[in-house]
Amino acid sequence: MGQLPYSSEVEKLAAVGQTWKALIDSQKMGYMATLRNLRNMIQAQVSEQHLDAVAAYLADTRNVARSKQLPFRFLAAWRELADMTQAGQDSRSMMQRIADFARGRLHTMVKITGLM
Repeated sequence: MGQLPYSSEVEKLAAVGQTWKALIDSQKMGYMATLRNLRNMIQAQVSEQHLDAVAAYLADTRNVARSKQLPFRFLAAWRELADMTQAGQDSRSMMQRIADFARGRLHTMVKITGLM
């Protein structure tokens, strides 16, 4: 029971990456889980093809409508990717992928004010 022992961090990262790839390939992960785990997928260094599949899934207007996610969830995911980019991690490519897939298909407006 419990976690498997790994001989190194590289071996552990590879195992985690394989798990994310399997989840993405199975297409069984829900929209919210995918949205909330973008950072984890990027940090696990999943392949470009898998990131493209995730970006296409997240930017598909039918999936967005069915997801019933509130706008702040999308904003939180975007901010997390932006924070990763500022920290020097490679999330800019994921942000660009989502923007490319969403261009012309998705329009999200977020109002941030102190007034409610």
